[in-house]
Amino acid sequence: MSQLLKSEIITWLKLQPYWLQYAGSLLLDGTQLTDTLKSDIYSLFLEDNDLKSQPAVAREAVVFTTPTIPMVAASTPKLLSGIKDVENVNALATGQQLPIGPGLTIVYGNNGSGKSGYIRLLNNAFNSRGDKHIIHNIYGGKPASATGKFMFTDAASTVELKYPDDKDKVEFTQFSIFDTHCLKAQLEQDNKLSFTPSGFQFFDQLLEVYGYLKDTLSADTAKNRPANTLLSLFINENVIKEKIAGLSGRSKPEEFKELGIFGDEEIKKLERLNAEKVALQSLNIAKRIADLQLLNGRFKELVAMLENIISALNKATYDSYRQLLTENQGYLAISQAEGLTSFEQYEIVALGSKEWKAFLTAAQVYSVQAKQELGDNCLLCLRPLGEPEAKLIATYWNFLRSVAEENFKKSNDEINAAIDKLKTVQFPAFDETSTVFAYIKENKPELAATWQKNLKDLTSIKQELLQMLETKNVNAAYMSLTVDSADFDQLLKDITIKIDDLLTKDTSAELESYNNEIILLNDKNLLSRVLDQVEKYIKRHAWADKADAVLSILRTNALTTKQGELFTKYITSRYTDLFNEECEKLKAPNVVNIQQRNAKGQTLRKLQVSGYVANQILSEGEQRAICIADFLTEVQMNPNNTGVVFDDPVSSLDHERKERIARRLVEFSATNQVVIFTHDIAFYLRMKTRAEEAGLDCTLVSIRRHADATGVIFKDIPWPATGVKQRLGFLRNMLVGIKKIDTSADSDKYLMSIKNWYMLLRETWERMVEEKVLNGVVERFSPGVSTQRLKKINITPSILAEVESGMTESSSWVHDAAANLNPTIPDTAKAEQDLLQLENFNKTFK
Repeated sequence: MSQLLKSEIITWLKLQPYWLQYAGSLLLDGTQLTDTLKSDIYSLFLEDNDLKSQPAVAREAVVFTTPTIPMVAASTPKLLSGIKDVENVNALATGQQLPIGPGLTIVYGNNGSGKSGYIRLLNNAFNSRGDKHIIHNIYGGKPASATGKFMFTDAASTVELKYPDDKDKVEFTQFSIFDTHCLKAQLEQDNKLSFTPSGFQFFDQLLEVYGYLKDTLSADTAKNRPANTLLSLFINENVIKEKIAGLSGRSKPEEFKELGIFGDEEIKKLERLNAEKVALQSLNIAKRIADLQLLNGRFKELVAMLENIISALNKATYDSYRQLLTENQGYLAISQAEGLTSFEQYEIVALGSKEWKAFLTAAQVYSVQAKQELGDNCLLCLRPLGEPEAKLIATYWNFLRSVAEENFKKSNDEINAAIDKLKTVQFPAFDETSTVFAYIKENKPELAATWQKNLKDLTSIKQELLQMLETKNVNAAYMSLTVDSADFDQLLKDITIKIDDLLTKDTSAELESYNNEIILLNDKNLLSRVLDQVEKYIKRHAWADKADAVLSILRTNALTTKQGELFTKYITSRYTDLFNEECEKLKAPNVVNIQQRNAKGQTLRKLQVSGYVANQILSEGEQRAICIADFLTEVQMNPNNTGVVFDDPVSSLDHERKERIARRLVEFSATNQVVIFTHDIAFYLRMKTRAEEAGLDCTLVSIRRHADATGVIFKDIPWPATGVKQRLGFLRNMLVGIKKIDTSADSDKYLMSIKNWYMLLRETWERMVEEKVLNGVVERFSPGVSTQRLKKINITPSILAEVESGMTESSSWVHDAAANLNPTIPDTAKAEQDLLQLENFNKTFK
C-alpha cells in the first residue's frame, strides 16, 4: 500500500467511531483478521452503541502508524505447462494431455472437436466471466463432477494441482480466460475487477468485518427475541392474560409489578370468595334445569317418533294397501295381451283411452259371469255371436290383457316400495334403559304400562301389514288399535312449568361473578411468582429492538463511497490510460468511456459510448476489439497475472481486424503466457507467422474428434497449415499403415484408405505449387501477396509437365469412377512410385 493511500485512509478513519478506528488501525498494520479479532471488534461495537456495558477501565486511544506496510517479496510465478486427465467434461476423451508452452500456444480444432469443453473447464478453474456450464458426457453413463489436473512449472519444480479439489490454490488466480460469452458480460453488465488492487485489500477486509458484525448482531437479536412461553400459563380471559399477550420490549415492568401484588389481604379475599361460591353451588339449580331441559328434548323426540309410527300403521294405510292389492289381482286376471294393433281394422273411436280401457275392464268382469249363463252371446243384446263379432270380442280381451300386464308390473313395484317404506318404521326403546320411560313410570305408571302394550301391538300391526303385502293377501284383516300421542301432552306441560319455576331461582350470573374474581386472584398469585421472567423477557426484547435500530449503522454506503473515491484516484486513471493504449494498438474506436459506480464495498465499471451501452453503438468488430482491450487492461492491472487464454478471439471479424488482434496477442505473448483456441485456419497461420517473425516461442497443438470422443490431442499442426516437408513425411508414414491393410482380405477398407491417401497426395501437389513452384508469392489463407518473391520464380516446361503428371495421376483416384469401367485399384507399389515422384520433384527446388 502506498504511503499516500494509507494516509488518506487514516484521515478518514479518525472521523469514525472507536470500534471502526480500532479495526482499521490493526488491518492497516497487517494484522490477520482472525475470529478472535472479529469478536473483539464486535464487543467494542456493542459498547459504542450502548448494547453492552463499557468496562470500568478507560479505553486506550487508537494510534495509527505512519510507515507503509512492508511488501512481502513476490515469489516467482508458476507457468501453466499442461492440462491432463480431464474427466466428465462434455464428451472430452480421457487420458489426454494438452501441452501449454511458456510463451504462445495455439490450439487448432474444427467445430465439434472439443475446444468448448476445455474452455468451459478453464472458465471454472481460472478468472473468467465466460461460459461455465459444463455438461457431462451424455453417452458416458451417470453424471459426475468435472475434474482435471493442471501442471504448473517454475525454474525449480513442477506441481500438479487437481480441479476442483485444489481450486483455492494461488496458481488458479494467476490466469484469465476470454471467450465469446465475455462480450455480453463486458459490454452490458457492471463488472468488478477480477483481482483486488494493491492496498484495497483493506476495504475487502473491512467489508468482511461489516458482514461479520451484521451477521453476529442479527443472530444475537434473534436470540434475544424468545417466544412468549408465559402466555401458556395464563389461560383465563382477563386483564392479566391481555397484558401477558402484549409483552414486548416496550412493555413497562412496573405495570406488571402492580398487577402481580398478592399479599395477606388478597389471600383472605380468595378464601372468602371460595366459601361463598360453595354455598351458592349447593343449591344445584343450574344442573336441575339442565337435566329437565335435556329430558324435555328427549320427550319431544319420543312423541315425534310415535306420531310417525301411528301414521305409518293406521287404518287409512291398511285401506290403501288393500286397494293396491285388489288392483294388482285385477291386472293379473287379464295379464295376457296382443296390443292395440288388433283393433286397427275396426276404426273404433277413442281407442286406447282411459274410459275405453275402464269399459273393457268392467265388461271382462261381467263376461266371466255372463259366459256361464249365456254362452258366447252378445253382452248387450244377448243374441248369438257370428264369427266376425266373436273375433272382435276376442280382440278386445287380448288388448285388455296387454294393458293389464303393464299395470300389473307397475302395481308390483308399488307394493315393493310400500314394503321397503314399512320396514323403515323404527320403534323407540321404551323400557328401563330410557330416561323418558323412567320419568313417565315415576309420574304416571299406568301410562307407562299402557304404552308399553301399545308399542307391542303396533309392532304386531307392522308385521301383519308386512305379511299382507309380501303375500299379497287382499283379504287380510286389520287389527284395530286406537292410540294417540296426545297422552303425553300433560307430562310435557308439567316439565315446562318446572323449568320456568327453576329459572326464577337461577344463580349462574352470581356464580360467574364469583368465578371471575377468584380466577383473577389466582392469576395475580401466578403472576407474582413469574415477575422475574416477565422482566427478563422485556429486557431481552428491549435489547433486540435497540439492536435492530443499530443495524443501520452497518450499512456499507459510507465504506463503499470512500473505497470508490480512492479507487477513482489511484486505480481508475491508470486503468483508463492502459485501456486507451490497448484501444490504440487494436485500432478500436477511441470513443468508449469507462463508467464507474460503487456498490456494497465494490467498485463496478461499465463500457459506454455517450451514455449508451457500448454494444448499442459499435459494430460487431468494434465491440470485440473494445472487449479484448478491456480484458488485456484488466490483466495488466493484476500484478499476480501470469497468462491469458482466448477462445476464438477473432470469430466473424474481417481480415484487417484479425491481423491487428494477431499482432497484439503475439506481442503480448512476449511477456505473458498466451493460449489461443481457434478453428480459423487463416488466423492460426497469421499467429504462427507473426510469432516466427518476432522470434518468439510458439507451441502448436491440434485437438480433434475421434469416433464418439472429442478433445483428442495431437502435438502437431493441422493438415491445412502444414508445408510440403511435413506433408511428405505424413504421406510416407500413412503409406506404411496402408501396406499392412493391402496384405489383408479387407478390400473395402483398403480402397477407402488408398483413395484418402491419393486425395492427400493431390493436396500436397497443390501445396507444392504454392510453396515451391510459385515460391510462396500467393498462398491460401495469407492476407497478402509477397511480390518480392517473384524474382526467384523459375517455371520451366519440364516443371509444368511434372506438375500436370503428378496432379493427373493423383486426381484419378480422388473422384468416383463409373462402376462399369471397373478400374484397377492402385496397389501400394504404385502409390510408392507416385510418392517418390513428388519427393524427387521437391528436391529440384533446393
